[in-house]
Amino acid sequence: MPERPKCITDNDKLALNLSTVQVALETGSSKFQNHNYLAVCGSFIHDSSYNVSLILDCLMKLDVIPSNIVIVLDSARNNKSHLFIGAMALILSRIPRLRQIRLVYALTGHTHNSVDGFFGSLSTSLRKAETMDPDELCNYIRSLDSVASVEQTTTIYDFSKILDQMIKPQYLCSNSQILLTKDSSAFRFELLMINSKPPKISLNMRLSFDEQHATILKYLTDNGYNVTAFPKDPVVNKSLNASVELTPKFIQEFTTRREIRKCTLLLKKKDNGEVETDKREALLQFFMRNGPQNPDRMISRGIIFEQMNHRRAHILVAELESLYEDGKTFYLQGALCFDLERPGERIQLEFAQLVR
Repeated sequence: MPERPKCITDNDKLALNLSTVQVALETGSSKFQNHNYLAVCGSFIHDSSYNVSLILDCLMKLDVIPSNIVIVLDSARNNKSHLFIGAMALILSRIPRLRQIRLVYALTGHTHNSVDGFFGSLSTSLRKAETMDPDELCNYIRSLDSVASVEQTTTIYDFSKILDQMIKPQYLCSNSQILLTKDSSAFRFELLMINSKPPKISLNMRLSFDEQHATILKYLTDNGYNVTAFPKDPVVNKSLNASVELTPKFIQEFTTRREIRKCTLLLKKKDNGEVETDKREALLQFFMRNGPQNPDRMISRGIIFEQMNHRRAHILVAELESLYEDGKTFYLQGALCFDLERPGERIQLEFAQLVR
């Protein structure tokens, strides 16, 4: 500052620290607002607790609470730590409206993002401004178009005690994305979304099994791929609604179809007004041997129920336990499962969601 009064020395200047949290309620260019936090350097330790406290303050400023939040951060140690992840999980558990928090970490050496752009623009404009104290600086930052708020007295919480209560999986902080969720079916939902995408090759479902694969072979051959045989180990998946008439005959035909190595039936949860049919006989047939087994070729079969009555599911599993002493009953991410492994085959029954 060559034009400053000579009575002001470098020792008289007050060093300030500015942090910003960008909040975007919709996607698109310039669809975000900046919430800024000004503090005297040294008044706070910029650790994980500090960063989580700023995010919590931003949530308080929202008019509505979304069900899913995506937080984009760099890979600095105060962002990518067990303390930060544990504190965000605590916030998720204490806010009923929140269902998921996804932490996305930019790779080291990433290109500048909109937060870097904001600080660059602010630094350039401050060279032309005269701010003599923190209040003047706050008023200047507050006057910028993209700024929603500027705080000088934010409450900073100490979340360090969470480390004594949480499990810290090895290599957790090595991931570039971390999903915190209350929904045990989040993983299944993502798979469902992937499976809902259209296929690259459209097949006529009225074609026979061999005709379908001949169509794929023709497509690959026409596009320059050297293929001369059918794909090994074909997989068959079939999705049915809850009221479908699932008969023992259907089970037997489906699971023994054309030497299928892996097949899965997905029973969708019932819609409004739909009556769930009794599938007991069909499920018992599902665990019966369907012809000679080859120990050198593992056959994998499974039935997944998206939703099942809690009492009915446990009665069925108890009956299977009495019939197959070598079967295993366990819970996997809230789902009730019964697994039976025999020479040459593995069979699993899963109830993804139990309802009263």
